[in-house]
Order: sequence, then C-alpha cells, then structure tokens
Amino acid sequence: MSRPRYARYAGVLGVVLLVGIFVNSLFVHRTDVTGIAPGQRLAPFAVPLALGSLTGDADIATHANQGSDGSVPACAERGSQILNVCQLYEQGPVVLALFIDAGSCTAVLGEMQTLMAEFPRVRFAAIAIRGERAQLRRLVRARGLTLSTVKHAHHGFDMDRPGKDTYRHREAGAREVLVATAARWALLHEVEGPEPALPALLARMAPVDLVLVEGFKTHEFPKLEVHRPALGKPPIWPDWPDVVAVASDATLPDCPRPVLALDDAAAIAAWIVGFLRIDPGGAAGA
Repeated sequence: MSRPRYARYAGVLGVVLLVGIFVNSLFVHRTDVTGIAPGQRLAPFAVPLALGSLTGDADIATHANQGSDGSVPACAERGSQILNVCQLYEQGPVVLALFIDAGSCTAVLGEMQTLMAEFPRVRFAAIAIRGERAQLRRLVRARGLTLSTVKHAHHGFDMDRPGKDTYRHREAGAREVLVATAARWALLHEVEGPEPALPALLARMAPVDLVLVEGFKTHEFPKLEVHRPALGKPPIWPDWPDVVAVASDATLPDCPRPVLALDDAAAIAAWIVGFLRIDPGGAAGA
C-alpha cells in the first residue's frame, strides 16, 4: 500500500462514518463503472484513509503477490490509517453506499448519520468511485463536528501549583489569571459564593456543535451512563429518567434504554449525533 500512486483513497468522517474515494478496481477492471451486480459477493479491499498520511492503490488481492491487485491479501492490510472492509465485517453488519463522485454524496451522508443512531451495532461506509482526494478532504472536514468538554472535579482540585507565578498572583488577590501561549490559553477564575451552575459555565464557552459533560448529575440534560457491572456498583438508569442510553461492557438485557458497546467509540458517537439530530455540516451552536 506504500506504492506512490494516487488512484484510490478512503477517508474518515468525524468518528462515525467511513468514506472512501477512487476504488474502481473493487467493482470492475478497467471498464465503465457499473457497481456491484445483485447477488454478487463484494471482494475484500483495503484503502488508505483520505485524512491520513498513507498513499497508494487500493489493495484488492485475495492472496500474496498478485501484482497490481496487491502484494499482500487485502484482509491482512490493516492499520489506524486504513479502511479494511474485512475488519468492518468482523465487527458486525455493514452498510456500504457507493457514489460516482464525492460531491454527490453530501445529502446521503447526512441520512446515514441519522440511521447510525437507530442501528448502533451496524458499521456504515461510503465509497466514492470517482472524484478528487482534495474534494473528499473538504467534504470530510466540512461535516466534522466541533466539540468541547466540561468536567466536574472534586472539591479542592487545583490546576495551579504553589511556586508558580500564576499561583502567587491568585494568592495576592487576583480574581482571574489568564495564561497564554502560542498554542492555547487558560483562564483561572476564583469562585466567591455558591458553586456556579452548569448553564453559567457553558455561557463562558465558545459556540460549538456539541459539549460533552462529565459529572453535574443533578442537572437536567440528556445523560449517557457508563456502566461496568464488574465494578459492583448499581446502575443509575433505573432512578434517573434523563439517562437516555447506557454504554457498557456487558449486554444488560434488562435495560430498557439503548445499550451501546463501551469499546466502540464510533458507534457511541454515531448514536449521540443521531439522538441530538446534529447536522455536522450546519452551523455550530452550544
């Protein structure tokens, strides 16, 4: 897959949807693109991710040293920057959408993202048979979500340390201390009076598509519970109606909420996007 050719690529849309481009040889060999005939078994394939650093042809080999098809079997070509259809099948049912070019798939991608929330154990992938890699990159990035997080820490937690200038400034009475570098900035604000509520904290943050909150359980907002039965702690979903889903390393047959596999981050992300009906290509909002 390291061959310096630029004919076929794939890409990742956020963390929930796999998107591929230029994979003609998966379906036909140097003839007009017709797609997969009804009843025809899809040949194994592996392609580089468009947003990764790998380049080269799709690997469609079924055994080693098959010339232009690939030097190793496609099912064995794996890695963090590779879309491998065999690997997707191993994780459960797969839905593949095929497009003539990357520009024609925007609306369908949105529909697929909505369906992901209803079928969290299904893997979704979209393949653009013709198109340019730069065009696919723009599509992938345009549909990515902007994300922020809020974490509630225990009483007495302090990011600052004695001996630092910022710590001395606060000890001297500064109500706020802002630390800035070329890469990021952080604002330390001294709380006087009651602990600020979640809405007040969110109001201080820049607008984004989605804010993930850890803690603040007494506040009313949709909650995704993380439950590991092996820890011996009871779940909270029976007593908390705003727990809308549970991510667990067990099946939880008695749970009436959607149960998501704790080790499948893509499925969890897809469910969140579908539940909140977020349009990744739309305007951001807190």
